[in-house]
Amino acid sequence: MCGGVSDTPVNGTLDLYFEAAVSIVVVSDTTGLSASFSTPGVTYVEGTPAAPGEYTWSLNDPLRDAWTVTFYNETPLGQMLKVGGSYTAEVRVEINPYIEDLQPTPIAVTVVN
Repeated sequence: MCGGVSDTPVNGTLDLYFEAAVSIVVVSDTTGLSASFSTPGVTYVEGTPAAPGEYTWSLNDPLRDAWTVTFYNETPLGQMLKVGGSYTAEVRVEINPYIEDLQPTPIAVTVVN
C-alpha cells in the first residue's frame, strides 16, 4: 500500500478502486491453464468465500496498510490449485490512490494445506 488507507472510503468504494487497479492471473506451470479475478463468474462477496468463483478482500486493522485477498479454491469452470502443484501468479497494479503501482511481476505460488 502507499501508506495507511483512511477509514473514510467505505469498502464498496475501495473495492471499485481495487477491481480497476489490480490484476492477478494464476497460471499452472504444468498445464498452462490460467485463472484470474476478471474471469466471468468470479465475484466479490462480503464475508468468507463459500462457493466456486467467490473472493473477498480485507485491510489489516488498525493500520490499514496491507491488503489481503481470500478466494474459494475453485473457479466457476472447476479449476483448483493443488498442494504440490507448480503455479506462477502475475500481479499488476495500475495507477490508483491506494496501492503502489506495479508493472507485471511474476510470483511463484506455493499451495499449502
